[in-house]
Amino acid sequence: MHYHACLSMRALFQEDDAVAISALADELSEDAQININGNCLTPTLFREVITSQFRDVFLARVISITDLNVILLNPEGTTGVVAQNSKYETKGKADGQVLVQSATTIVQVEEQNGKKVIMSIFEAQTVDEQ
Repeated sequence: MHYHACLSMRALFQEDDAVAISALADELSEDAQININGNCLTPTLFREVITSQFRDVFLARVISITDLNVILLNPEGTTGVVAQNSKYETKGKADGQVLVQSATTIVQVEEQNGKKVIMSIFEAQTVDEQ
């Protein structure tokens, strides 16, 4: 599982809010460019969307994560671009409605000051089943 998938697991698909908030704060560059379904988000807005509009409202479970392409940009493998397809299930905390969704995501990761950070996210999400 690549770095982006690991961040997704920590930020979206586990139950501990503190871990999610920490992962988003530590692993998303303040200069990151983020585009979700054609909507450009600042890193601050992206964090707010994940914490208050996603995590507060839904429980989420990964069905599958598939690497489509992995391009390493340095010999150490700490900088690169990853394209992935994810299938996941969300369940509304208030109404219990279950949605099966999918996302195709392209993420650029760079090593900065000895740690990997996300520099860009481009994602297309769809609802597959209700």
